[in-house]
Amino acid sequence: MKTMMAMAMIAGATALGPACTTTRTGSGTVEDYNAITGNLSTTLAAPLDKVYAASVQTMRELEFRQGEEKKDALVGIITAKMADDRVVSVRLDKKTDNLTAVTVGGGMLGSESVARIVLEKIREKVR
Repeated sequence: MKTMMAMAMIAGATALGPACTTTRTGSGTVEDYNAITGNLSTTLAAPLDKVYAASVQTMRELEFRQGEEKKDALVGIITAKMADDRVVSVRLDKKTDNLTAVTVGGGMLGSESVARIVLEKIREKVR
């Protein structure tokens, strides 16, 4: 039953328009937003440790309730809850010593504006 509901949601979202949009920021970086998953993804020219610290600080500055904070040498995961109980997550994947893939998510059919605010704050701290 859950599988059927998930498939129906995906089919409905697909019928509404494109699931993925790609934009180029003023600094030339590319961002991909997936309307079905609610994920906004990009790559930042910074080491994983620096992006992880910026992500944790961003979640705290936005006054989200702290959830999970995990990191190893290759991956970082931060989750938190907004006041309305929506979960916001940041996943970091080390690509090279100075290149980190960042995915900000607001859950199934998440909020693009929330993801963009979080990503922009992370980007500002990494500069």
